[in-house]
Amino acid sequence: MKTIKQYLISSIVIILGFVAVTLIYLFLITPLVPEISDTKTKIANSNSELNQKKEKLKKLEEIKDKLEEYRKVEEKIKSVLPSEKDLPKLFHMMEVIAAESNIGLGSISSGASGASAETQCLVPTTRLLVI
Repeated sequence: MKTIKQYLISSIVIILGFVAVTLIYLFLITPLVPEISDTKTKIANSNSELNQKKEKLKKLEEIKDKLEEYRKVEEKIKSVLPSEKDLPKLFHMMEVIAAESNIGLGSISSGASGASAETQCLVPTTRLLVI
């Protein structure tokens, strides 16, 4: 049988153990709670930023695909349109065809009058005056 002394010693050990656990919690774990909360907030912000960047990357990839399609269309258009050096040949061909069809050409000009050089390069126009 246990004596009163043994009960007292076991009670003191239990109380000291409880006090030790409480002190460890108060001095070691409690100060870490704000850091844990801050870390969770940083992780949430980082995940949000990551998702935004993923969406932006997806949009940029879609734009890149569209750009590639537009470049293919541009190449097709460029292959069909005459180049600057081919324009004299084209004008001569038009004169020959007009002469064979008994149509008189008053003048042939290339480019928009009064337009900037950039506009002339981007949107070439040809005016044909048929008399």
